[in-house]
Amino acid sequence: MWHHLSGRKSLVIGMTVDHVQGMSEAESRPFMEKLTAHTTRAENVYHHDWEVGDLVIWDNCGTMHRATPYDPTSGRMMHRTVLLGTESIA
Repeated sequence: MWHHLSGRKSLVIGMTVDHVQGMSEAESRPFMEKLTAHTTRAENVYHHDWEVGDLVIWDNCGTMHRATPYDPTSGRMMHRTVLLGTESIA
């Protein structure tokens, strides 16, 4: 659990999580499967169909995201921007 400076709490999860701190692997796996199933339901997922000139921005600390295969000749260009003052996960 990530406690933000504002007091807000967030779960830090991803598809490669090994276990939940404070839980055994046997407890963690079913919990993570249930949580992943919930967070990746169709109504919780945004899928972008790219077109020339598109710009997509997301909060990397607050969004689970995954790249999908793309045509390597498509001329894809990516830039990463980090805002000053962004709090670290601690």
